[in-house]
Amino acid sequence: FLDAMDTSCVNPSTFILIAKRYAQNGTWPKIGEVYNRARSVGCISEELGLITMQAVCESELLDGKIVVLRRIVEDISRLVGMKSVEWVNAKYWGIKRYVGFHYARLLMRWDDPATSQKEELLFAINEMRKNASEGIATKNAPLECIVRIAQVYATDGKIESALSDKQRRAAVNLILEACVEAKRSGLIKKHSFTAEVVRSLRALKANKECIQIVVRNVISPGQKCRHRIAMEEAMYAALEERDHESLQLINDVFEKSGFDSRRMFV
Repeated sequence: FLDAMDTSCVNPSTFILIAKRYAQNGTWPKIGEVYNRARSVGCISEELGLITMQAVCESELLDGKIVVLRRIVEDISRLVGMKSVEWVNAKYWGIKRYVGFHYARLLMRWDDPATSQKEELLFAINEMRKNASEGIATKNAPLECIVRIAQVYATDGKIESALSDKQRRAAVNLILEACVEAKRSGLIKKHSFTAEVVRSLRALKANKECIQIVVRNVISPGQKCRHRIAMEEAMYAALEERDHESLQLINDVFEKSGFDSRRMFV
C-alpha cells in the first residue's frame, strides 16, 4: 500500500492519519514502515515522530529501543530547527505520554533510577516557576507531578522519618504553590488532581493545609461537589485537628452531593 502511493499526492497529514489508524488497532510494527516511508519523501512531522516513538516502546524489540528513539528525536529536532536536547526538554511531558516515564527519563539523561523522580520533580518546579514569572498558565502535567511529591519520598504513601521538618514544610509549600497555579489554569476543578493534593498533604501531616485547600478551593456551601476523595481526606484531617466547624461544613456538602459519611466514622 505504501509503495503504491503517489508521492506527489501525499503530505505529512497523510502519514499521520495512517499511523493513527495503525496505533488504534495496535499494529505497532506497521507504524515504523509508515515513518520510514514518510522520511524518504520528506513528510515527517512532530506528531508522526511521537506516534512512532510510542510504537517503538510498544514493539517486541528487546534491545536498542532507546537508540531508535534518539534517532527519531534527531530527525524531529532537525525538522523544527532545534537541538535534540532542546526539543526533548520542550516536549518532555508530551513525550512522556507517548513513551512512558522510563524512556522519557532516559531521553532526558536522567539515567539513575534512584534519583530520576526527583529530577522530574525539579524539572516540573522550574517550569511552573518560569511560567508564573512570565504570567503564563502552567500545563497540567508538571502541576500533577508536583502535587504527587509525597510519592517521591515514600512508596507507600506514608512519610515517617524520610523528611526533616524543614523539608516537610518546603514540600507542603510546593504543593500549595502548585494549587495556586492550578486555580489559574482551572486544573483545580479536576477531582483526580485534588485527590492527589490531599493525599500528599495528609502524607506530609499537613492536616490544616488539607482542610484549607478543600474549604477554599473545592467546595461551595449549599452546592454539590464531585471531589469525593478530597472531601473525605479533609474530613479525616478535620477530625484529627478537632476542627469541628470545618468538619461540619465539608460534611454538609458531602451529604448534599449524594455521598454517605456514616461509613467513614464507624
